[in-house]
Amino acid sequence: MKQIINVSTIVIVLIVLSCQSSDQATNQVGTGDQVVDEVILNSEQLQVAQIKTSHIQKKWMGEKIRVNGLFHVPPQNKAQVSSLVDAFVKRTTILVGDKVNAGQTLVWLHHPEIINLQNDFVEKHQKLEFLRSEYERQRELDKNRINAKKNLLKAEFEYKGMKASVNALKENLRLIGIDPNRVATGRIYREIGLRSPIDGYITKVNISLGSMVEVGQPIFEIINPEHLHIELKVFEKDVSQIKVDEAFTFKISGDTSTYFGKIHLVGQQLNEDRTVDVHGHVDESSGRFISGMYVEADVYVGMDSVNAIPEAAIFERDDECFVFLVFHGNKFKMREIVVGKRADGWAEILEGKIGVEDDLVIQGVYFLSSMI
Repeated sequence: MKQIINVSTIVIVLIVLSCQSSDQATNQVGTGDQVVDEVILNSEQLQVAQIKTSHIQKKWMGEKIRVNGLFHVPPQNKAQVSSLVDAFVKRTTILVGDKVNAGQTLVWLHHPEIINLQNDFVEKHQKLEFLRSEYERQRELDKNRINAKKNLLKAEFEYKGMKASVNALKENLRLIGIDPNRVATGRIYREIGLRSPIDGYITKVNISLGSMVEVGQPIFEIINPEHLHIELKVFEKDVSQIKVDEAFTFKISGDTSTYFGKIHLVGQQLNEDRTVDVHGHVDESSGRFISGMYVEADVYVGMDSVNAIPEAAIFERDDECFVFLVFHGNKFKMREIVVGKRADGWAEILEGKIGVEDDLVIQGVYFLSSMI
C-alpha cells in the first residue's frame, strides 16, 4: 500500500513540473545559451499599448560639450561717433533703433571755437601769401647779389613755417567736416555736422539738445548686424576637443527653436575665468538675433555617421539595455543591445541583433516590458 502511494506521488509531481515547463515555453524561445523573450498581445491589449514603431537610421553623432556665449559683431561693424572739438548740440533727430547710412549727418554742433579756428586759418592763409611773395623777392635779390644771404634765409624760414601751420589748420578743418578751400574765400561755418562712419542701427544716444559734448566723448553707438557671430566660452578642459568647422547648435532666451552654426576660430589665450574664446558663425540670419544676446550652445565633437535608434525604444533592466521587435503584428521579441553615444533623443547601436528593416517598438515599450 505504501509503495502505491509513493508511485502516485511521483507521477503527480512529474506532471506538475511538465506543465510549468510548457507554460514557460510560451514566453521564451531558447536555442543553446541564447534566450529571446517574447510577448504576445491580444486585440484589447494592442489597443491599450498603442504600439508605434520605427527603424534603425543613419545619424551623425558625437560627444556634446555644453557651453555659453554671446552674440557679437566684428570691430569693423561697430562704431562710436564722437566730436573732435568741444561743442554744444544744436539739433538732431536720431533715436535709438534708427537705421542710418554711412555718411549720413547725425547731429549738428556749434561753438565759438569752431568759428575761431576758421578765422585763425583765414589770417594765416593770407599771411602765407605775403610771406611767399617776400620769399620769392629775396630769392631774386640773392641771384643778383643785391641783398645779404641772411635775409633770404630768414624769409625762407618764415615762409615754410607758416606754410606748415596753414597745412595743419587745413587738416584740422577737414577732420571736423569743414572745407578749407571755401573758408579761404571768406565763407565761415557756424556749425558742423557729425556723420555716420558705417551703415547700421543706432544702439546708444548720449546727448540732448543744448548739451555740451567734449572731445572724445561717445555721442552715438552704431552696429551693423550683417555679420553677427557668437563668442562661445569654452572651459580649458574641453578646448582641446574643439576644432574648426565642427558643428554646434544653440538656443536663445525665450525661443524654443534650435539654430545651427559652425566653429570658425579657436582662441589661443586663456581668460582669467579659465575659459577660451571660440568664434562661431551662424548658419542662418534672423531678425531676432542682436548683439549682446545670451545663448546656450552644444558643440559636437568627434562626429561620425552611425546606426542609431530613438532613445524611446530602449528600456533598461539590471544595467542592460533592451528593445522590442515586432513579429506578425501582435508578437514582440525582446533583444539585448549595447548602446554607444546618445544625443538629441537618439542612441548609437554598437551591438545587437537588429536589422535595418526590423520594426522597432518606440511607443508601448514599458507596457511590453511589464509583461516579461
